[in-house]
Amino acid sequence: MLLLPDLFCNLHDAAPLTYLANAKKTMYNLLRSLYQPLVRAMPRFTLLFAVCFGFLLAAVCLRVLFVTHSQAEQIPFGEKSIGKGHFGTVFSAAFSPDGKKIVTASYDYTARIWDVESGKELHTLLGHDGHSSGVHSAFFSPDGKKIVTTGSDGAARGLPDDDGNFGCVRIWNADTGKELKKLEGFFVSHFAVFSPDGKKIAAAGSQRIIDENTALFYARVLIWDVDSGKIVQQLEGHTQRVNTVDFSHDGKTILTSSRDGTARIWDTETGKELQKIEVNKGYDPFSPDGNRVSAAFFSPDGKTMMTAGAFSLTGSIEKDGTIRLWDISSGKELRKLEGHPKWNDSVAFSPDGKKIATTGPDGTARLWVVETGEELQKFGKETDWKRINFSAFSPDGKTIVTVEDDTMIIWDVETGKELKKWKWKIYYWVN
Repeated sequence: MLLLPDLFCNLHDAAPLTYLANAKKTMYNLLRSLYQPLVRAMPRFTLLFAVCFGFLLAAVCLRVLFVTHSQAEQIPFGEKSIGKGHFGTVFSAAFSPDGKKIVTASYDYTARIWDVESGKELHTLLGHDGHSSGVHSAFFSPDGKKIVTTGSDGAARGLPDDDGNFGCVRIWNADTGKELKKLEGFFVSHFAVFSPDGKKIAAAGSQRIIDENTALFYARVLIWDVDSGKIVQQLEGHTQRVNTVDFSHDGKTILTSSRDGTARIWDTETGKELQKIEVNKGYDPFSPDGNRVSAAFFSPDGKTMMTAGAFSLTGSIEKDGTIRLWDISSGKELRKLEGHPKWNDSVAFSPDGKKIATTGPDGTARLWVVETGEELQKFGKETDWKRINFSAFSPDGKTIVTVEDDTMIIWDVETGKELKKWKWKIYYWVN
């Protein structure tokens, strides 16, 4: 499992249709302001060339950079999008426990459930609408009957006298696609998972507190009881945004990763911090980039953990694509996996704990041997212009699923061959 929630930074606050219309108008005004002085300064015999060049430049810019107004009107928002696939960047994908379904989360404000064998869209989960950055994550419960999603629903209101900490984590019926419950407590939630027994949900997010008409944001991990929907524990200690949460195999501890440069282990029942690992000790708390630990996950046996995506601050900011494996009992680093340039967008242990899948900004997903750190397999072709946002193993460990902006692919782990592919028409995306 999983996800690098830093994908959700710097998103457009405007609704997509409004944004597209404003972008088109802004580009037109910019081109006109540049073009008119150029024409005045040119001799008459070059006027024809200038006119032709101007029209060509405008056409290329408008066509490449922005969706036309007629296309924007065709974007299937809300109920119109049911059964039509994603139309915004896809952030995550996860198999159901029986391996027969996949749930995806997208910038288009939806999560969608897919049948693996037929490739058909079974259900569209609507509800995280009206906010700025879509559905951040979606995962099945251990019995496969429920799905938990996260989003930025609190940001839809943004009222100065309202903390807006409501409904950012939602539970759904995986068989019908109907919403079962909203879990209140966050203004924005980045990542949520079920406990191994399915009785609790832990989520990473931000709470907004109004203090003398000033909005203050606090990084938190909240734990809810699934049946009652009540908060049963709150984990406090991280000084910057918490990116991921993960339960241990017995559910007694929780592992978190954060922009504050640390991964921490907590007691699920008491909420006490048990262990803190400083992934990169050169952390500068005043840096806008920080020393991010983008993800941290337990191995299936609970003896080791991995961290990913830390930023190394050594004079200048260098993005570190290293995966680190740690011994939990001693807190010592065991080995490093180095392959992706710059950073890792997602990391996942195989069900047997012997392999790790990673994705990055180089257009590939990679498979590693935990014991030796050897790169075993590479999925996709290396490129500078495409990033794989997410990867996850199937329950039997024989396949992995990867997603990028407009594509989802299932790969054979043994051969590296593509087995099934989904392709969608994306109208707006996250850089």
